[in-house]
Amino acid sequence: MCAESKTRHSVLPATISAFVLLLLLCGLGFWLLSCMASFQNDSPSDEVAVPPNTDNEAAAAAKNLEKRPKPTQPDGSTGAELSDFSHVATTHWLSSGNYTVGIDIPAGKFVAVAKSGFGNLFCYTGDVTVVSEFMGYAFDESIITGTLGGIELEEGSVVTVTGELELALHYSKVTSDVTGRSYGNVVGVTLGVGTYTAGVDFEPGTYNISAVSGEGGITSSNGFRNGIDEGFFGYSSAYPLNTSFVQNVDLYEGVKLTISGSLEVALNPEIKAPSS
Repeated sequence: MCAESKTRHSVLPATISAFVLLLLLCGLGFWLLSCMASFQNDSPSDEVAVPPNTDNEAAAAAKNLEKRPKPTQPDGSTGAELSDFSHVATTHWLSSGNYTVGIDIPAGKFVAVAKSGFGNLFCYTGDVTVVSEFMGYAFDESIITGTLGGIELEEGSVVTVTGELELALHYSKVTSDVTGRSYGNVVGVTLGVGTYTAGVDFEPGTYNISAVSGEGGITSSNGFRNGIDEGFFGYSSAYPLNTSFVQNVDLYEGVKLTISGSLEVALNPEIKAPSS
């Protein structure tokens, strides 16, 4: 009886110790499992993320970019003026005659400065007169304009200079090329005092007109619109500022040319490039 009691007393503490140890092991196991789960959640996933479809977003962004205002340049121009015309001269000299923008001078913005003589400066865009100014060199600018700025012309516009006025056009912005013209040395026709009709008395066309002898007036029925209207033309000691040469006079079919005084003139035709 005493031996059996001793055995029971010795087994009980061992059982309790084993139970406590088991609880500790179970707690440790749960803690390890919890740590592993946390580690897996924090680790980068092996799955490949599928990017969203960005085609529509890119198209929308491009549309928005097109709608944004174009950046302006220091002179206030926008992207429309960014074409490279750096090979075109920015100073052009004009004397009496008609000059078509895009052929004889470039389109763009310029300042007109009188360099000698005096006369009129006209600028036309279609049927609109953009500039009509009497200009001269070395005169009191309260009476006669010596410098005229802020002129901006598009292709197809026409600049007309009359009298003995010589101008320099200084461009701050060039927006077109210049195709140019060609004249030969052969005189198409020589005319004295009288009235003549293009297509009847001489071939219609564009001419350089020069004085051959005498003095007087010469006018065409299309006047300042690519024509000629010079009251003092030719050679005279009494009128040293007479005009004796006018460029790019358009004498198309039906235009009448009137010559007065003792004047005789020569018409030198523009050489047209053969049509392809």
